[in-house]
Amino acid sequence: MWYTRKEQPLRIGLGRIHHNNIPSWKWLFILFGGVTVPWAIVLFWSFPSAPMESRWFNKQDAVKALCRVKAKQHRCHRPQDQAVADR
Repeated sequence: MWYTRKEQPLRIGLGRIHHNNIPSWKWLFILFGGVTVPWAIVLFWSFPSAPMESRWFNKQDAVKALCRVKAKQHRCHRPQDQAVADR
């Protein structure tokens, strides 16, 4: 096995789930999908569409991020974002 002693109980334990004629590998898909799908929905609605709309950037960091995007010649989402970065 290539898992550490700390990782072994979880990895082996998840592989030994048996319930209602559903194989253990399907339980892994159910478990991990059940966590991934709701988390993806949360992230979809919480991530900003542009650096200037970000809640966790201050104005200086947002302008820096916008300048990096502009330097790589990607399109900005809003024209006013470009005006702020040009100042």
